[in-house]
Amino acid sequence: MAAEMNGSEYNDDGSGSLDSRRDLQRQEDTVIDWSTIMSVRDVIWYSAVVLGVPGNILSAIVWLRHQPIGRSSSVYLAALALVNLVYLLTRFLCLYLHVAPDGWHWLGANYLAGSAGMLAPLLLLSFSVERLMSVIRPLKVRFVCRIITQVEV
Repeated sequence: MAAEMNGSEYNDDGSGSLDSRRDLQRQEDTVIDWSTIMSVRDVIWYSAVVLGVPGNILSAIVWLRHQPIGRSSSVYLAALALVNLVYLLTRFLCLYLHVAPDGWHWLGANYLAGSAGMLAPLLLLSFSVERLMSVIRPLKVRFVCRIITQVEV
């Protein structure tokens, strides 16, 4: 009997083992189509732009309406809203305007998006350090802020 199975479940007729067939079937079942991934990415980006653009504009308006003198947190939050708005719009332009990647429009938008992407964490860091200083040394920070605002005015 040439077609008998030995202990390792290898079929002697040359058709391969049962385990390898099952593995191939599992791999075929778990393959995700590339178009599905792109459509999920598009849905996430469109929802981020639809929610982020008006949200950041409203946030910047609210924070800029306050008198920024003596309130550095409103300046930080307004700047963060504007940087996030620039990042959303320029990254959206880079991804969805089908401009040649070597054109100056695409390069300019990509440069702005990269700069805004690096500036946002730095703004968060500076805001956090400023808040930490005001919690640890409230009287000294208030004095320093008054000196800075008097020099700026």
